[in-house]
Amino acid sequence: GGHGFINIDYERPSGSAVASGHETEATGTSIRMDDNATNVGTFSQTGLNIHIDSASTNGTITNTGITTRVGGGDTNTDIKMINDANESEYSSINFGDSGLLLRTLSDDTTGHITLDADGDVRLSAESGLITGDAAAYNFTSSSMGRPTLTLENNSDDVSGPSISLVNMRDGNGLEDDDQLGSIYFAGEDAGGVSETYGSIMGSVAESDNSDEAGKIEISVANDGTLRNGITITADKGTAEEVDVTIANGANSTTTIAGQIYATAGATMRGDSYLVFSDSDDSHTT
Repeated sequence: GGHGFINIDYERPSGSAVASGHETEATGTSIRMDDNATNVGTFSQTGLNIHIDSASTNGTITNTGITTRVGGGDTNTDIKMINDANESEYSSINFGDSGLLLRTLSDDTTGHITLDADGDVRLSAESGLITGDAAAYNFTSSSMGRPTLTLENNSDDVSGPSISLVNMRDGNGLEDDDQLGSIYFAGEDAGGVSETYGSIMGSVAESDNSDEAGKIEISVANDGTLRNGITITADKGTAEEVDVTIANGANSTTTIAGQIYATAGATMRGDSYLVFSDSDDSHTT
C-alpha cells in the first residue's frame, strides 16, 4: 500500500461555486522564504529539496521525485516557473493527450529555450519522425571545419539517406516556374559584405498533371551577380528529352577532360569553329 507522511486532501463542495465576476484561489502547499539579512558570508535558500534513494538491490524498485497529475481545467499546467522580475513572463511544462509541451511566454523576444549540455543533445522518436515549425534552423560553431551535417543510414539494404526540399504551395498545386528549393553557398567579400558565391536551385518547368517537367540550375557569382553555369531542363512535351545548357556568355570556356561521345550528331551555330590541338598547343588545327 501507499503511505504519505504529509497528505493534503482538499475537496470544494459542489455548492460553493464561484459567482460570476468573482475570483478565488486555492493553494495546497505554499512556500515563501525571504532573506532580509545583510549577509557577508555565503548563504543559499532552497524551497524544496528532494532526495530519494534505495539501498536494497533486491526486488523491483521505482523512485520518483515529483509526480503531477493535472487536468479538468480550461488551462492545465503541470509546472509553471515565473520570472521574479516580471510575473507576466513564465515558462511552463504541460503533459496531456498531445504529449509534452514546453512553453515560454515573454513580453518581448527573450523567451528563449536554451539547451546547454556538457555532452551531446540526443533526440529519439519512437515513431521515427521529429518535426519543427520555424522560419530557420541555425547551427553555428567556432571550431575548424564545423558545423557539419551528417545523415547516416544503418539499414542492411541498398537504400541510403536523403534530403527533400518540398514546396507544397499551401496545397493549391504548383505552377510553372515555381521554385522547389535552393542550396546557397555564401560568405563575405573582402569588404565584409555578405555575398552568395554559388547556388543550386530546383524549379518547375511544367506543372501539368502527367506532363510534369523539372529544371535544375547550378549558378556561381560572376562580377557580383549569380549566373547560371549549368542548366538541366526536361522538355515539356517530349518524353525522354532532357536538355543541358553549359556556361554563361560567349566568352565562357568549357573544358572537358577525356573524350566526348555524341550519339546523335553535333551542331555548331553562329560564328563557331572547332580547334584541335595537343597538350602544349604546339600543333593546332
